[in-house]
This record gives sequence, structure tokens and C-alpha cells, in this order.
Amino acid sequence: MVDAPEGQRFLTITRTFDAPAALVARAHLDPDLMPQWMVGPGYETVITDFEARHGGKWGFLHKDGAGNEWEFRGIFHGDPSVDGIIRTFAFQMFPNDVCLESLMFSEENGETTLHAVSVFLTQEARDGMAESMVDGVLEGFDRLDALLQTLE
Repeated sequence: MVDAPEGQRFLTITRTFDAPAALVARAHLDPDLMPQWMVGPGYETVITDFEARHGGKWGFLHKDGAGNEWEFRGIFHGDPSVDGIIRTFAFQMFPNDVCLESLMFSEENGETTLHAVSVFLTQEARDGMAESMVDGVLEGFDRLDALLQTLE
């Protein structure tokens, strides 16, 4: 579920996965797993930086078959873990529209609910992100759900 309240500078995404929190967090923090679920058919994800620690950089490219690339990057705040991930997020087509993201994992009866909150500097930046990326994120979560079933 995606919620982008009218007139606000944040959006929330909530998704439940049939997997323990440790696996869901691992899929968000393992640079070998991330490319397997983050982008759809016809695209490739290349991890360019990944230092999962306080102050560590992260970055990736989405590439299509025509040679187009979309770059994303940010910095981790606090030590990312199953207890949560806090990071900045910037889409390099709009480098001044940095947002702060919080990913929290809550497990109950072997299922994990991901609660993601993204706070933007402006409502326009939030609206642009909601329009351009939410569908891709939700499709990625479908692929993540399938990947989680293959992990131990």
C-alpha cells in the first residue's frame, strides 16, 4: 500500500512479506541480492557503492537495453540492520530533491511488514517521486517476495 497524503511532503509504503524480518532486511542490505529484485524485465541494476554502515555511501544504476541509465545514491545514517534502515535517497536526475527514508521491519508469525517512510524537501519533489517511481517499487516488491521464498 502506498499513501501520499494530499498537501504533505512524505509518502509511506507498507508491504507484508511471507518471510522473517532477517531475510527481508538482508535483501535490502546485500548488494548481491538487491539487483535480483530492484528492477524489472529489460533492465539491469548495477551496484556502484555499498557501505552498509553509519556514514556509508550507497549507490546503484538502473540500465535499459538502449543504453539509458538512471542513477540513485545516498548515505546511511546509523548502522542499518533488521532493526531498521535510515538513509538519504537522491535520484540524480533531480539531485536537489534529496529525501530521508526510514525502513522498518516488523515480524509477526513468520511474516514481516515493511514500513517505509520517505520525507521530501518539497511537496513537488514528493509528488514527482510518487508519480515516477512508486509503480516500479511495488513491482520490485513482487520480485522480492518471490526471491525471499528461495532464501534460507
